[in-house]
Amino acid sequence: MRMYGWVGGALALCLPLAAETVTITLLATTDVHGNIMPYDYFTAKPAARGLASLAPVISAVRRENPNTLLIDCGDTIQGSPLEAVFQQYRRSGSLPLGLKFDGEPLRTDPMMLVMNHLRYDAMVLGNHEFNFGLKNLNAARSEARFPWLSANTTASDGAKPFEPYIVRTMGGVKVAVVGLTTSAI
Repeated sequence: MRMYGWVGGALALCLPLAAETVTITLLATTDVHGNIMPYDYFTAKPAARGLASLAPVISAVRRENPNTLLIDCGDTIQGSPLEAVFQQYRRSGSLPLGLKFDGEPLRTDPMMLVMNHLRYDAMVLGNHEFNFGLKNLNAARSEARFPWLSANTTASDGAKPFEPYIVRTMGGVKVAVVGLTTSAI
């Protein structure tokens, strides 16, 4: 009986005297696969996908609640024709089919350009980020103005190349986001 009273008293000390509610909104994208425009290349028709179609939604949610986190959950820098051509160019210095740029080629990964513009807070590393090799992965990562997270990715030398998590203070509340990558990489 005394033990329960002691535990209850200790728990009461942990409770804030005047609880204040803070609403935090988490927006997450995943498996974007290089889709910027809302277009299906297989059907040649508009599609319900692409970061461009999400931009007004993201802006509206942030206007409604400034305590909003925007996180991408990986599989971002491959999958669309735009990313395929860009990643080939970045890896080899040449375009497919012997095509040539008329002017300056893209210098920055198209997905990082858009995600920087949308002010992502973080991106969790997906297995498809490795599709075009570490050179391309590291280049895209260096172009991002947000951290790439993965608590469980280890380099061959044992190093941990990615931040495992971020902590943001939103409305006076600390919020942690932990990045976990599929183990099949």
